[in-house]
Amino acid sequence: MTATTLKDTVIVDIDGTLRDWDGSIVEKGMAFAQRHHDLGHVLAIASLRDDVSARAWLADSFPLPFIGPFCRPAGDQRGGPVFKYDVACALLREGYNVVGAVDNDPMTCWMWHRWARWYNRKHTSPAEFDLVKTSFSPR
Repeated sequence: MTATTLKDTVIVDIDGTLRDWDGSIVEKGMAFAQRHHDLGHVLAIASLRDDVSARAWLADSFPLPFIGPFCRPAGDQRGGPVFKYDVACALLREGYNVVGAVDNDPMTCWMWHRWARWYNRKHTSPAEFDLVKTSFSPR
């Protein structure tokens, strides 16, 4: 598969990124998703939460088309950076080029910096890789 046939894709987290403590929308995360949807990029939802609760929240609260959600299986102890790296590698094998991500976890954001520099098929420079860090609102 050549780089020209890959679908530009962004990885979107749920908790602290799209969904706040109280279940409300995190505007910064939603704006990222909307902007990339408007650019024609595929939105891939990746979360450490369980599949059932992720699907329920997305069905009730997320209005944009997406692939996934890719959720960490029960008993899987991988942290966010490793799990989401594995999701990105699987997507790359399926023809998706990860050109951006939005997440609230500092270590996962660090991993995305590494992805932009070393693994991205189009060799997107870290400056071109769209990485947005979000956070939960204070309790």
